[in-house]
Formats: sequence, structure tokens, C-alpha cells
Amino acid sequence: MIFILDFIIIAILAIYANVLIYLFAVSVILVIVSLIGLLGMILNMIFGEYLPYILIGILAIMFMRYMARKWWI
Repeated sequence: MIFILDFIIIAILAIYANVLIYLFAVSVILVIVSLIGLLGMILNMIFGEYLPYILIGILAIMFMRYMARKWWI
């Protein structure tokens, strides 16, 4: 009887620990996502409407470098 109760208590504790680990992981993911969103808001405040053009320019430069490496060398 004592062994059965012990097993039930250990099972409940294991489930509780797994839930705590899961909640901790979810909270860490939420914090990372909110930090990324905050960084995007700060960049938007600094660059304003020019941010899409800057990103498109960076992508165009990377594409040109890739094409030059692929065809000319």
C-alpha cells in the first residue's frame, strides 16, 4: 500500500515538474519574441520609412555579390 502511494506521489511530482519546465520554456520563448519586436520598433523609430528601402538595398547587394561570384569567377 505504501509503495503504491509512493508511486502515485512520484508520478504527480514528475508531471508537475514537466509542466513547470514547459511553462519556463514558453516564457523564455515569449521573452525572446518580445525582445525581437522591441528591436524592430526601435529600428522603425530610428529609420522610419526608409527601413524597407535599406533592407531591399542590402538584399540587392547580396544578390549582386552572389551573381558575381557565380558567373565571373
